[in-house]
Amino acid sequence: MSRPNLGYLFYRECYAKGENENHIKNTIEKILQANGTDKAVPASHLFELTTHYPGLLLGTGYSHGISAEEDVKIGFYFDHSSGLPTIPGSSVKGKLRDLFGYPMKKGKDPYAEAKHEMIRDFLKKPKLDVEALAAAIFEGILPDGKRLGIYQRDIFYDARVTATKGQLMADDYITPHKEPLKNPIPIRLLKVAPDVTFTFAFALHDTTLDGIVVTADEKERLFYQLLAEFGIGAKTNVGYGYFGEVSMEAYDAKKREMNDLEHRKQMREKAAASDSLVDKIIMDIEITGTPRTMHKKLRDYDISSLIAEERSRIENKLQEKYDSNDRFLRKCLNRLK
Repeated sequence: MSRPNLGYLFYRECYAKGENENHIKNTIEKILQANGTDKAVPASHLFELTTHYPGLLLGTGYSHGISAEEDVKIGFYFDHSSGLPTIPGSSVKGKLRDLFGYPMKKGKDPYAEAKHEMIRDFLKKPKLDVEALAAAIFEGILPDGKRLGIYQRDIFYDARVTATKGQLMADDYITPHKEPLKNPIPIRLLKVAPDVTFTFAFALHDTTLDGIVVTADEKERLFYQLLAEFGIGAKTNVGYGYFGEVSMEAYDAKKREMNDLEHRKQMREKAAASDSLVDKIIMDIEITGTPRTMHKKLRDYDISSLIAEERSRIENKLQEKYDSNDRFLRKCLNRLK
């Protein structure tokens, strides 16, 4: 059965029968039982963050809720097309802008200088003009007043759900104490459950300010660091919106893995397009992890036509890549004799 559109269930189907308690209860239950993922936005810069207990709140300011006891009283943001919870690109941009201490219409951030020092420390660029960097990132304005073209500006895409370990959605309750001498009335709300992975996506560009270069990759690493540290969404002050198992070591390891996979993909494409048997074999050696696997691949090639010089090139590459004591390396070398 296909996954239902959770946004439609929450804002339309829930009220299709008015204040019918049983219908509302069943509809909310469908939302809580549903699961699903989306594909990440195909962008130049990506990273993943996974929700931590108690979860993530989105769109709590939206209108929702009627007098029916079973209804959820607080709104939630679902993507219109997929029906899945999504962190809008504007929310990602707004959160990061605030963490940069960039001035808004309401006036200067009283903590701006402390935030600037934090950004300089994260980037390891002690002389960086953080306000100028923020203007370039969030407004597309350079220090000389020049506006960047659309293809030179940094773009913030929606963060989409790309993996779950159990349930996607869960419910929760808050108990606002409006009057200190009266018992609070619990208010039901929806949240993204813990252990749900969002992929954040950006189109980023290098920025140079007074000779100091902040590369696109450095911006991505900085954004990861800020969101991992400070979370996103509503009610972060009581624990919502934070991410689990985050560290810069884990981020760096993941990026190395992704870069290695991308390199392997490029090498495979290059090998497939090459007319030279020697080039194909050498590229295979570069992307093949073990001599045992390489020995299997060598058996698929007709190497009888190779001249001594070509065989020597392959032998040198094998010996450069693999442990000289490995028996499968010796088997590979024997095939070339």
